[in-house]
Amino acid sequence: MMNKIQQYIINFILDKLGIADAYNALIDKYMELQQRLLRVEERLLRDESDFTAKNERDNGGIRANFWMIRDDIVRIDDTLTQMDNQLSALSRQMKNPLGAGRKKRGTAEEIQKIIAYRKAGNSFGTIAKMMSEATGEHWSKSTVSNIINRADN
Repeated sequence: MMNKIQQYIINFILDKLGIADAYNALIDKYMELQQRLLRVEERLLRDESDFTAKNERDNGGIRANFWMIRDDIVRIDDTLTQMDNQLSALSRQMKNPLGAGRKKRGTAEEIQKIIAYRKAGNSFGTIAKMMSEATGEHWSKSTVSNIINRADN
């Protein structure tokens, strides 16, 4: 149940970011390559046992097949590593996709007005009222205080 919820959340976030198709295609390719790697490893184990059994009779053909399978494994492993890197890059892009957290308030002009009002000797409450009237948005005393404190630092 939890896995379904997690998958739903991931799909929702990816859809909002517009990278759901790329992510799903990458996951499908990743899973396909993992399955292929498992099949190749099974074939390698089978051929290795054949190789040791037939080593004295037919050394050349099995040895060539053995090295060819080894090369396949190395190539698939490199591809999986590359896809892991791509998936981790996608997950870094997904960090905080909904924009959660505190936002900076005010444009540069509004911040300059607030600082000018404060230098003129107005209180935080008075500045908040003036900014609310000027912008049509609600400004609180704490927001004004936060902006002024940030400007001082």
